[in-house]
Amino acid sequence: MIDELDVVTFQAVDLAVTEAFAKQAEIPALFPGMFDTVYAWLRESGIAPTGNNYALYDQFSPNGMRVRIGFPVARPFADTELIKCVALAPGRAAHVRHTGRYSGLPSQRCAADTRQAIKRKRRINASRICAGHAKSDW
Repeated sequence: MIDELDVVTFQAVDLAVTEAFAKQAEIPALFPGMFDTVYAWLRESGIAPTGNNYALYDQFSPNGMRVRIGFPVARPFADTELIKCVALAPGRAAHVRHTGRYSGLPSQRCAADTRQAIKRKRRINASRICAGHAKSDW
């Protein structure tokens, strides 16, 4: 279930992410493995997360969207094959909190519905959607 839908302003942050291009219905199956990849990298790298987990959705097309999963980190780092350091510029984004199983994401259509709601409101650029999951906050 979608517990919150807000437009938030955030400061610049360095992110440790793994990413995939997927259709909405594929996202629940991707999340566990993507989080496992980032958790394993954090343990091996010695770089600690500075905040809660997140998911970013962008590059929307009729064939799917880019999904980036990971954590904010204290400092930039060199990209690896699976984990990229992304410097997220300050700005505004939709922030969605989903509580429940990842399998509930397609039925809630979090990313797609959020994108459409924001476009209708014209409050932010709908190409950047930040979604907090499982009790995570920015």
